[in-house]
Amino acid sequence: MLLIMIRVSAGTAGLMGMSHCLQTAPPTTAYLMVGEKCTNNCSFCAQAWGSSRGSSFLSRITWPEYPLPEVLEGLSAAYTENALKRVCIQVVRRSDSLKEVTGLICLIKDTVPEIPLSVSISLDSLEAVAEILGAGADSVNISLDGASPSVFEDMKQRPWNKVWALLTQAARSFPRRITTHIIAGLGEKEIDLAKTLQKCKDLGINTGLFAFTPIKGTPMEGKPQPHLCLLYTSPSPR
Repeated sequence: MLLIMIRVSAGTAGLMGMSHCLQTAPPTTAYLMVGEKCTNNCSFCAQAWGSSRGSSFLSRITWPEYPLPEVLEGLSAAYTENALKRVCIQVVRRSDSLKEVTGLICLIKDTVPEIPLSVSISLDSLEAVAEILGAGADSVNISLDGASPSVFEDMKQRPWNKVWALLTQAARSFPRRITTHIIAGLGEKEIDLAKTLQKCKDLGINTGLFAFTPIKGTPMEGKPQPHLCLLYTSPSPR
């Protein structure tokens, strides 16, 4: 067993009875996190290596740590009781993250073979995508986060073209099994957001759209969160 302990989102821990957590709308997806202090350095992320936020955070959510056997047992029980519909593994990038996540996928699928499972991870090659899918994942998320090349490169300190090329290649090689995330409110223009969302749709890439949330301990902690109702309100054409 590669992992001994694993982080679980607070809501997931409550759902599986591992913590006391008042929930008016319990989640139906179990969120697990592999690793901490990412070798990427996204300026909005609590897990970036340059962040001073505690390693138990991802976004604004706390992720307490539990023994892996206890988590696997909880997943099995919650799925059997029809309280849980799927698992999503968030992977914090480091040198051994691919090995760790493929091992975890195998353990989960051995414990709960039928459960749908997705992995959100930063990758560099199509071979790595194939390895994760081959281990038993149903889908792989390669996050853009930034909706335009300039915003992406400013926030993530990585070349847009390389990540977009991998996302495009993966979508064509593994139809309907590749997803991405985009964060609105990082400084992009409305037209950039619309174009990127449309390109992803045209490629068959399912997209999760999020609003930026400032996190203490990150370089963007002082940037205000966009007002959700007025996020992209444009003046009427004259």
